[in-house]
Amino acid sequence: MRVLCTTSSFDASFPENIEVFKNPYQRKLTEEEVVKLIQEIKPDALLAGVEPLTRKVLKNATNLKVISRCGAGLDSVDLVAANELKIKVYNTPDAPVVPVAELTIALILSALRKVNMLDARMRQGEWVRFQGALLFGKTIGIIGCGRIGTYVSKIIHAFGGKVLGFDPFISGADLFQMVDFDT
Repeated sequence: MRVLCTTSSFDASFPENIEVFKNPYQRKLTEEEVVKLIQEIKPDALLAGVEPLTRKVLKNATNLKVISRCGAGLDSVDLVAANELKIKVYNTPDAPVVPVAELTIALILSALRKVNMLDARMRQGEWVRFQGALLFGKTIGIIGCGRIGTYVSKIIHAFGGKVLGFDPFISGADLFQMVDFDT
């Protein structure tokens, strides 16, 4: 089996009987680049990022049986064309939840503790004694209370913070006090 990974940052182990081809550009591919790789590699399966998997791309994928999109959205995949060509399409909506939530918390803590400013000053040879603020006791607003927002909320609660949430598609949640956008 031949697998083409078009994502720019995918890394996984595969059994020996699977040939894996990685994105040689290490960035989001263009439609033309995807067509070229598909014609050269002739993959049976595609681990996709957000590159355009248009009708043109899929028509060139004569061996392709399945696409697995790394992430929740499928808007970069022509689902009608995939269906017509009998290519199964899947996504992995839970895969980015923990990494994105952890990066969000890291950025919140960095902003509260002024990590970037202190790092820059230290690199300039200046020692600034500054603690910053705690997440404990703070109220954090989250716009988008789906999988990632919910996980971020769990972490904020673990730090002793409170969460206000806004999401036009969710009316209530256990971990958020749902509020309007302006609040």
